[in-house]
Amino acid sequence: MNSRVSTRAQLLNTDASYRKEDTESDDGCSDSSSDDSDAEERPVTAANPTNKRSASMPISIAQPQNKKTRQADLSLHPALLRLKEAQLTQQHDHQVVEIDVRKEELRLREKEFLAREKQLKNEERLANARIEEATAQSLKLKEEAEHSRQQRKIELLRERKKLLDEGISLEEVDLLLPLRTHLEQVG
Repeated sequence: MNSRVSTRAQLLNTDASYRKEDTESDDGCSDSSSDDSDAEERPVTAANPTNKRSASMPISIAQPQNKKTRQADLSLHPALLRLKEAQLTQQHDHQVVEIDVRKEELRLREKEFLAREKQLKNEERLANARIEEATAQSLKLKEEAEHSRQQRKIELLRERKKLLDEGISLEEVDLLLPLRTHLEQVG
């Protein structure tokens, strides 16, 4: 869960006597009961009986520090305090710049949204205008068709009157230019 690296010094297995004991126990018998008895009979000795540091033993350079000494260090060194203040100021300025960039991005997104909304309204108006134009065109065509029918009726009636005026009988005129068929075709 914690991913923090430990600051405690770790003992490395670089001591020659430690490696020798480790390899001897690996080469010995594999019976676990004899290992237990050997461990009981064998006295425990330190890896370094003279208490001198071996050349192969690493030295820990990590020193545990507590928070009080860190705060004391900052108060004792004004240069460190100024550096820390400069870092905090720089972080603050960086955050202010990030906020300004986000504000600008939001403003541009809002502008884009308003432009899209306006474009949609314009497209809707254009579609409504096209619908109205198509409706008007349809009405015009219907009126033209009605006018054309009326003109044919008038023309038929004129021809019938002309034939009647010339003295042709009504039955012959009805055979030549029947009203019902022409009116049904026209109507």
